[in-house]
Amino acid sequence: MYMTGLLSSYYFRNNSTEIYRHMNYVSGEAALTGECITGYHNDGVYHLSTNPEEVAYTRKKADHLLEKAIPLVNFYDKTKQQEFERFLTAIPEQSGDILTVHSSLPFHSMPEGMLQSILNRHNLPDHEKNYLFRLHEQENNRFRQAMKKDNLIEIVPELTQAQFTVNPLRVSLMNGFYETPIVYTYQEYCEHLEVLRNFENHHHRLILKESRPFQNMKITLKKKQYAIFSKENNPMAHLVLYHPAMVASIERYFYSLI
Repeated sequence: MYMTGLLSSYYFRNNSTEIYRHMNYVSGEAALTGECITGYHNDGVYHLSTNPEEVAYTRKKADHLLEKAIPLVNFYDKTKQQEFERFLTAIPEQSGDILTVHSSLPFHSMPEGMLQSILNRHNLPDHEKNYLFRLHEQENNRFRQAMKKDNLIEIVPELTQAQFTVNPLRVSLMNGFYETPIVYTYQEYCEHLEVLRNFENHHHRLILKESRPFQNMKITLKKKQYAIFSKENNPMAHLVLYHPAMVASIERYFYSLI
């Protein structure tokens, strides 16, 4: 439901009410409100109304509640690409280790010569090549900025040729919402993986692990801050979760992989 963009959820950071419970549901035509004492929902009072004035009042109350709430999930699809780019740009400015579970190899680490060769092999038009080179430069800059002060843990897939033949890897272009499949050859995949291994040997803030828990899904964790779920297709989209309890639970699972 979240990946469709049809559902938005919010939460209150300091919701300290333990005695009273209040319900406030409103649509375009009806409002359902209610109240009770915690634990005694069956003894509560509930009121359903289609009176325009009551619906308008309940809508205004809901709007005021949303102003005080925090998004549980932020959803980004191609229509919100600029917003997502601004969000990504802010990541290196915030302190905290970053753990990324990749479904493919990280795009930022691909050598430019390899990128040029892959794009030529796919016969892309020049304007698309230029776009992907700009995306590559942006991701590389963000990665290097983050690495100046934070530890970066990259979990990447290690595949045999037989595994690769069954499920060949696509170049990871989710951050740019580029949906045309750009597929590695097995030799290109091996060369890119070797580049990553060599990079780790020369940069103490990079920790590389090889595993593949997911296909077509990338997970990025900014420690104690948020979790990003990035889906590769149908549709290509990103979900950012902020709730501390949810982020902590997700962190426990993925840090157990390392």
